[in-house]
Amino acid sequence: MGFPEHVGLDQLIHHRFHVMVQLPWASTRSAPGAGSILARSVGGFVTAGIMGCATANPSREALTSDRPDFTESTATMKRGEVQLEGGDTFEHVASVKTNTIGELLLRIGLGSRAELRIEPGSYTTVRSPDGDGSGWVDAALGTKLRLYEPRDERPSIVPAVSLLVLTSVPTGSAEFRQTKLQPEAKLAAEWTLGDRIRVATNFNVSRPRDDENGRYTVFEGSVSFGFDLTS
Repeated sequence: MGFPEHVGLDQLIHHRFHVMVQLPWASTRSAPGAGSILARSVGGFVTAGIMGCATANPSREALTSDRPDFTESTATMKRGEVQLEGGDTFEHVASVKTNTIGELLLRIGLGSRAELRIEPGSYTTVRSPDGDGSGWVDAALGTKLRLYEPRDERPSIVPAVSLLVLTSVPTGSAEFRQTKLQPEAKLAAEWTLGDRIRVATNFNVSRPRDDENGRYTVFEGSVSFGFDLTS
């Protein structure tokens, strides 16, 4: 399938829908009543890049998602906690339309500064003038390690820093499967600029491989801004 090499902003349409759930049975905290378990289960909701989080217990920390944006957060799950994130992405680049359903990310807290990350794979449909295709993309396995965390959330020039290491696993459909592992590393940093304003950056290095170019190196970077609508 061919993809255009040059795309103007007027040719790009991107929409993402995202849901985040923290599984209550995996928490190390004392078990709540059945009614509050159901209320806590739906911990967050993200749509079109705007995120809002709420929990039934006001003393519990707000949930932090690594979706739907490109920039990963520095936060990790606490030991024994499990969080499941998923959603749907629709992209229209020039004459190529892609819809990806699932995008599951399972985050499991391994310790005070580490989490295991499992992506089972998503179902993708691609429509283009060169032909249509659909199937499962490869799964991925990785970890996130918190290298440094400020003592509090007061504004500071010193950021929180985490390292993410992951690789694809060749489990997808034949049309979308990569026969070799596709390793990637991400250095994530976050600054608190005010009571409600934060900025985050990622610096990514990956070593993908394809049949045409073999193994090569890709460098990427991103910056995102976030603000709390309520205190």
